[in-house]
Amino acid sequence: MKKYPLFLVLTFLFIQITIAQEAIPLKGDEIFGSMRARHIGPALMSGRVVELEGHPNNARILYAGAGGGGVWKTIDGGVNFSPIFDKHNQSIGAIAVDPKNPDQVIWVQEKSGHETA
Repeated sequence: MKKYPLFLVLTFLFIQITIAQEAIPLKGDEIFGSMRARHIGPALMSGRVVELEGHPNNARILYAGAGGGGVWKTIDGGVNFSPIFDKHNQSIGAIAVDPKNPDQVIWVQEKSGHETA
């Protein structure tokens, strides 16, 4: 038997085996197990985080400025966020924490350039 016909036979068998195998659709728990979707921060609310600022003495406290408006605070390292400044729903450009009084004073600059305290 020549090599050329053997190549054709093997190719034909490979194609038949490939076609015969059907994809098994996986759904829900078969793919992700017990993992469920959950809210992980302000990105879900506004679409993007513009600025992050950390607390100088506590690494678990972070402030996030949202592009869609508002300042969000987490005290658990980013697991949960709560709004602390959403009275004026302005796009946030920058956040700064007062190094002398970080628990009481943060500065927020709106995207338009107006400073708000």
